[in-house]
Amino acid sequence: MSVTWQVIPSFLLDDVPHHYVLASEVDRRLAADGGGAMNGKTLLNVGCGRYLVDDLYFSLCGAKVTSIDFEPATIDLARRKLELAEQHGVFDSTTGNVTVQSGDGRQLPFEDESFDIATAFSSLEHMTSGEDQRRALAEMHRVLKPNGWLVVTAPNLLNPLATVASVLDHWRKGEHESRFTPWRLKRFLRSANVDPLAFDSESLRVFDQRLVDTHLPWFNRLPRFAWTMAEWTVAALGKLPIPKYFGMRIGYVCIKRAAAETRE
Repeated sequence: MSVTWQVIPSFLLDDVPHHYVLASEVDRRLAADGGGAMNGKTLLNVGCGRYLVDDLYFSLCGAKVTSIDFEPATIDLARRKLELAEQHGVFDSTTGNVTVQSGDGRQLPFEDESFDIATAFSSLEHMTSGEDQRRALAEMHRVLKPNGWLVVTAPNLLNPLATVASVLDHWRKGEHESRFTPWRLKRFLRSANVDPLAFDSESLRVFDQRLVDTHLPWFNRLPRFAWTMAEWTVAALGKLPIPKYFGMRIGYVCIKRAAAETRE
């Protein structure tokens, strides 16, 4: 599966910040590492958000995508985007589809072993307690088929710039966000009887423009060539094993062990 978001028609990305599209490339890379060919696969995305970049991408690769989110306003915006896609004939007989519905990740309204792939892209960290996060992960494990793929990404505590900016922003808004180190995220996933198989991250080249505007406005006064050189340098470093552990967003693709393989 080619990992490129350009498969999505540009008019469906008009409301999406470019840095968001770039930062979510790690989602699609990890899903490609685990899911392989998406055609005909059933995929559950927990915490889809309003933009549906990943959801649309996976569906256009042939997956049947079910997307849930806890916020009614977010679901309304996501459904409007799907209506726009359907009006323009984005989905056809060669693609999958996307279904969006309200849902609580801690109590998924689906039968056991319903999905080939389950994903949570920067969503579990917004749950306000570790117990809620564990319940959501256990629910994702429950609805996965044996040997199904679980893909989880989260913000990286080891990235100092993004961590400071994000903590300040969430504190100002009165919102919650947990941040993970790569090894803590790996332990967290293993606790749900899944085996992490591959790690990946998104590098520092992906800047959150909203956080820059709010907390680091002097960044915008740098010459364009300075940004370009910094992006090239960090992108190159991000391909090396050690710098990957300092990426802005980190994640793992995991496989659900069959019942006979489950640890006591």
